[in-house]
Amino acid sequence: NATMNVRGASRIIQRVRAENPNTLLLDCGDIFQGTAESFQTRGGVMAKALNALDYDAFAVGNHEFDWGVDVLGEMLGKMEAPALAANLLAGPEAPEAFRKVLPYVIREVDGLKVAIVGLTTPNIPNWFRDVATHDLSVVDSRRALERTLPLVRKERPHILILLVHQGLMAEDDDANEINGICRRFGEFDLVLGGHLHWVLAGARIGKADYAQAGSGGRGVMRTDLTFDTVENAVVDKRFE
Repeated sequence: NATMNVRGASRIIQRVRAENPNTLLLDCGDIFQGTAESFQTRGGVMAKALNALDYDAFAVGNHEFDWGVDVLGEMLGKMEAPALAANLLAGPEAPEAFRKVLPYVIREVDGLKVAIVGLTTPNIPNWFRDVATHDLSVVDSRRALERTLPLVRKERPHILILLVHQGLMAEDDDANEINGICRRFGEFDLVLGGHLHWVLAGARIGKADYAQAGSGGRGVMRTDLTFDTVENAVVDKRFE
């Protein structure tokens, strides 16, 4: 089933890219764990799969840590797409591979600058004890964005996307802060979430538009953004 899911997702991705070459491929995390193939290779097969699918960026999920910080460091070294988590901080004694985890990345699409900011779930240190012993820390999402967004604004992006390994709940908890994020940071044109394994094809939270694509490669969330170069803004969003 896992192999069929990857093949099915690959076909969808190829079709969308053929329909619109101005396409970004993003993942909200928990990519190295969840299938028998991934378990047997401790995530290695998924690193190969994402490289083959030519991802533009992915958010670090909590299950990326299932085999420990050192194994995750090896996976990060193999990944071609940038890993994003503005709230995952690497101290001076942290493994070198975690310097590759960026707060944001800029992609140019059809002459437009697209800023993609990443967050992981802040509850990781409570689930994985070796995070702290490897000089890694995870801070509150809003604090991380308050520190990161001034740097992003200096890049003068046309479109601003938040890629976050957290999911939408009726009320935020220690692992999921989507409500607080969307209501505090309405400048994001799009917020894409994960972690919770259900599908939400677009919802307005505060001034932000949020979507989450489920889990396990059982589907691909397609979001079409229309940017008006006269108004210098995104004027339409469609979720499928």
